[in-house]
Amino acid sequence: MENPEFRTAQTIACIPDDFEICAALIIGITCRGHLVLMIEATDYLDKERSCATWAVVNDDDALAMAKRYKVKMDELPELILRAMEEWECYNASLRYLIDVFADCLERFLDEDCRFRIERTYGKGGVYIA
Repeated sequence: MENPEFRTAQTIACIPDDFEICAALIIGITCRGHLVLMIEATDYLDKERSCATWAVVNDDDALAMAKRYKVKMDELPELILRAMEEWECYNASLRYLIDVFADCLERFLDEDCRFRIERTYGKGGVYIA
């Protein structure tokens, strides 16, 4: 699987692209309608080291969460971003992004949302954890 394409997305935190490695933590709805949390890192000096890891939330669980909070599926990323406001940062470290990613996953579990983790490396080699 290639990195997901988002129909709607919100950036929770990022490392600006004026660094040798830039990265972003994004929550969004894919073109196929899945709720996805993705951390994507681009290494400008060595593209082989670029990677992305994302959690695809179970569709039924994402829909149940949307109903529980009385929002449309497309509004879930904004709702989650507001819930994660204390983490919002636009000059973060990679460790910070990883910590926020883990915290988001814990919150999904707290909401009884199942998810699967997928990852790409470099030229699109895929490892599913």
